[in-house]
Amino acid sequence: MISQIERGRVMPSVNTLYSITSELGISLDELFSAADQSSSPEATTSSAPEAAEPDAGADRIGAGDGSAASAPAGAQRGGAGPVVRREQAHALELSSGVRWERLTAQPDPSVDFLRATYEPGSESTPETALMRHQGREYGTVIEGELNVTVGFETFRLRAGDSISFDSSVPHRLFNVGDVPAVAIWFVVGRSGDYRHGDAEPRNG
Repeated sequence: MISQIERGRVMPSVNTLYSITSELGISLDELFSAADQSSSPEATTSSAPEAAEPDAGADRIGAGDGSAASAPAGAQRGGAGPVVRREQAHALELSSGVRWERLTAQPDPSVDFLRATYEPGSESTPETALMRHQGREYGTVIEGELNVTVGFETFRLRAGDSISFDSSVPHRLFNVGDVPAVAIWFVVGRSGDYRHGDAEPRNG
């Protein structure tokens, strides 16, 4: 499977991606960074259509006077600033029409902070094989509708709705609507987990 992913013959599902990062002992953010340096179509990161690099001082407001600040504001490790512009967000295209965009400027091993887009008919994992892992998830839908199965219950989330649950409970995200579902998603406490995905398929 990994060989086929590396050669661009198979797109990994959400469940497969989590399993790979767990076995390798790396965070999801590290996978985004690695994909930035790779031409592999399977873990394609896209930073949007080629856009001109924004001016370092653009959209940076000075303290109290509305002027552009002259000094870097809140520079983080590696010299990167704290802001991720929409056109610069790194993305992973997964199977079944799922797209993840990283919303942190630098990898953060303590949390996965993502914009997740589920195209109509897409799913994080098949209905007969829910996923589970360490940590806790928090999500809010900003466009469309997203169904979330947690254990034996399924919830329909509309724009403005939010959900949180223990990630060790088998779960699945899927879109049965006619328009893309877009959500902001956090996974906290997943690092160090080596039990992603169920050994045996579970019914939702």
